[in-house]
Amino acid sequence: MPIVRLIEYKIALPSEYAFDLLMNIGNTGYFMPITRPGIIPAPKVPGKYSERIRRVEDISRELGRILAQYSIPPPPTTHEVKVGLFDELVEYIIEDGDDLLTRIRQYLGSIEGVRIEYNKLRGGLVDVLTSVGGVVVEKLRHFLVDIVPIGEEDFNEFKEAVANYNAETLPIRVQDRFYSLVIYPEWARQGLLSTYKLFNVNPLEVSGSIDLSAMKGRLAELEGRLTKLEQDFRDFLTKVSDRAYAIIDLSDSITNIVRQYMDSAIPEGKDVGDRLVQIINSINGTKSRIRELEVVHEVLGGYMKRNGITLGGDSVG
Repeated sequence: MPIVRLIEYKIALPSEYAFDLLMNIGNTGYFMPITRPGIIPAPKVPGKYSERIRRVEDISRELGRILAQYSIPPPPTTHEVKVGLFDELVEYIIEDGDDLLTRIRQYLGSIEGVRIEYNKLRGGLVDVLTSVGGVVVEKLRHFLVDIVPIGEEDFNEFKEAVANYNAETLPIRVQDRFYSLVIYPEWARQGLLSTYKLFNVNPLEVSGSIDLSAMKGRLAELEGRLTKLEQDFRDFLTKVSDRAYAIIDLSDSITNIVRQYMDSAIPEGKDVGDRLVQIINSINGTKSRIRELEVVHEVLGGYMKRNGITLGGDSVG
């Protein structure tokens, strides 16, 4: 193994500039921060950065979750970002990240709005009414109908309870969901609502003039809108994936810089001074104890030698 010359540099500067130093010379390959001794307290992240660094981490985490959820792969080419200062790097991530997340949330808000209406229509009215048949709805001109999602195990008890209000109850199973179709005269409305509360259920009301064909048409319209919105959103994510992945990578760089700072920087302040005084006092106390033991050892050795005593006898505590 060849003999090499080791050179150690100590760079002292205000803490707010330490991140710039680590960012700019870390890529040269000639700088290896030493590990801070554990007995010295870690430095604090400058107040001007602490909150913004947490914001950077939140942005990166949210972008990463969305890209993974929609299986968007990294782009073939890297999005290049040129910054010279740590502060510029943080600002870039926050500004561009917030811009991306604002547009992402707009897409997700639109998708969620359509999905809620679609699921409400599909999961209740359309599927149930299709199961019982349109003719049932057509005959209910002087009655009300509630579709009540309820556990199958509670159906018999529920049926007996609503029968007190001249209500007829039909069990309906739609895929893995179970409902009670409650048909009752208008005057029984308030009493049934009280009964529903006892079973902790919220019914979906169906009017007697419901148009099942129109509902199915609306369901198909919503399904088409939902499919298009999701595809548009996926296309958008693919289009901006270079920016999103660049933000995630740059956020990782910031995390590494902060970790290097916490692991390597030595704060030259009162906390360190107090800690070093404690260490010095502890060392001096140990030295004093050693000197005491040396005196005892010397006296004991002389006594044993004068009296011809060898080791191996009884001890006195």
